[in-house]
Formats: sequence, C-alpha cells, structure tokens
Amino acid sequence: MKIQSLISTLFLTVVLLASGSEIREIKGGFAYTLPADWFQDQLPNQMFKSALGPDRPSGNPFISFHVETLKGNLAEMQAKSLRDLASAGKSSGLTDIKIIVRPAFQTTSNEIGLSALIQGKCTDRDMREFLYLFQGKGDKVIAIACVTTEATDDAVFDTIIKSFRTLP
Repeated sequence: MKIQSLISTLFLTVVLLASGSEIREIKGGFAYTLPADWFQDQLPNQMFKSALGPDRPSGNPFISFHVETLKGNLAEMQAKSLRDLASAGKSSGLTDIKIIVRPAFQTTSNEIGLSALIQGKCTDRDMREFLYLFQGKGDKVIAIACVTTEATDDAVFDTIIKSFRTLP
C-alpha cells in the first residue's frame, strides 16, 4: 500500500513539473505558475527569486518581482515607473526607446493590473520589458518586470502573468 502511494505521489509530481509548477512567495503575498522549462534563481539586488527562461545565445528571458508601497493610485505609479525606466534605460545605453501603454490586464483569477511595454535597442540588440502592476495587500503594489530580447517571449510572459494571483 505504501509503495502504491509513493508511486502515485511520484507520478503526480512528474505530471505537475512537466506542466509547470506554482511558485508561492508567501512574504510577497503572491503566486504564479512557471512553464516546465523555466526555473527560479536569486539574482543580485532582487527582493524575490527571479524566474528565468531557457538558455539562448541572446540571453535568458527573465521575470523579476518587487513589492512597493503605493504612492497615489496604480495609474500614477505606472506613469512614474515608466518615466523612471525610460530614464534608467537611457543612462545604461538603451536607445530608440518606445513606451506602449497596454489595456488593463486580467489574470485567470480575475486580478486586474496595469501593463506597459518598454522597448529599445542596446548594442544593436532589441530589448523588450513588460511592466505589470497589481494591487497587493493594503497599500502594497506588486510590480512585475518581464525582460527579453525576443518578441517570441511575449506569449510566454502573458501566460505566466495570467497565472498570477495575490495570496489571502
């Protein structure tokens, strides 16, 4: 009986890992699901572990998460964040910067967030960063940055962010 239970548990674990696994950031108050070929790593100067996509010559796509105190409303915070990102991009060599504010974004758990795309060039390579903002608990905002060099990652980012949810 114990062997059957162990086999069932192992089979369920393999199925869950193959289809993706939910990541729960208890301290940050949120959860999301990663595809099976993505992994987590603690990058320097990050509050939480980042999600990294498959290795490729142009660099891994990655997602970072930050929890901040809301100043004003979500739209005001988005406008300030976009100005700050554009300024930081320019100072780090990003050129031909374009900011595209996208419609409100809804997750599968019906969380509504704001999203925008910042794109430009860095050493002749296209760079794309999606910024998502969601209301957290109380006066907290969860900011999610998805960074890539390839537009083919856009759909993967949307799928991951659609799985996002705040924890009770």
